[in-house]
Amino acid sequence: MLTKKGVDVSQLKPLICKILDALESMSKFRSLSELTITSTYEGKHCATSMYSHHLAFHIGLGPPPKNVYHVIRAALPLAYNVVLKADHIHIEHNPK
Repeated sequence: MLTKKGVDVSQLKPLICKILDALESMSKFRSLSELTITSTYEGKHCATSMYSHHLAFHIGLGPPPKNVYHVIRAALPLAYNVVLKADHIHIEHNPK
């Protein structure tokens, strides 16, 4: 998995890091090699978002193919929100 220049993943919490590790492993077997982390806590995010707690990130793919979203959603536990946006996939740990 790639990381966009200027994106800092060093402060992500272990609950998110283990998901990054899982996505990295999954990408090798599912032809998802173009996955790129495009945002963590930097940038403009809602004050109540999980970004300020270092529990969220974006994966950019250009316009993400829906099959990538479905593969990621199926692979992650329900405590993780996975949201398909126009130009990225938003993933955060947010247990209800």
